[in-house]
Amino acid sequence: MLKLLTCLLTFAMAQEPPFWKAKEKIFERVQNGEIAISVREIKTKEPGQRLHVSGGGHVAAPRATVFKIAQRYQDLPRFSDYIKSSQFNESTGILALRVAGFGYETAMDVQVKPTSTPQASTLEYLVKSGPMQGLTGRVTMTDLPRSKTEVGLEGEFKYTQFPLPRLFLEFGLELAFRRLAWRLRTFAEQESQIK
Repeated sequence: MLKLLTCLLTFAMAQEPPFWKAKEKIFERVQNGEIAISVREIKTKEPGQRLHVSGGGHVAAPRATVFKIAQRYQDLPRFSDYIKSSQFNESTGILALRVAGFGYETAMDVQVKPTSTPQASTLEYLVKSGPMQGLTGRVTMTDLPRSKTEVGLEGEFKYTQFPLPRLFLEFGLELAFRRLAWRLRTFAEQESQIK
């Protein structure tokens, strides 16, 4: 049992930090207000590819405020030009989205699971239906000094053929994530100042 625990701890500690924290210059820009987002395609040994989404930023608002706002799913169309409608079913945890951009429109259902501990608040997500069915990831919020919050985004999608036009892979997804993060951050900071 002790060996298993030691192996698990070693593995957990060996996890590389996300690019935006691992690269000193990028993390310095994040600390100065930039939102870092990366969407990249990774070739795998198995047939197919893997889409990896990673990003992070700092919000000048307490974690509880940021976590609360991140769960206001009905407001998502306000924060994104690409999300046309959003409906959340509390009993199933399914977020039904209709998204459109670059002349393409689709619907998707996303399973969302919020959790909060004294160390972090997390929104885990899994796309249950739609062209990117199987996309998984999490948004993690942790406390920073002076009532600030660090927000990290990680996601992964395995595929043999990318199900959306290549423009989304090369440009669109990164732009959509960046704009959504920017607007949510601005809103959270404004809400925090009102209280």
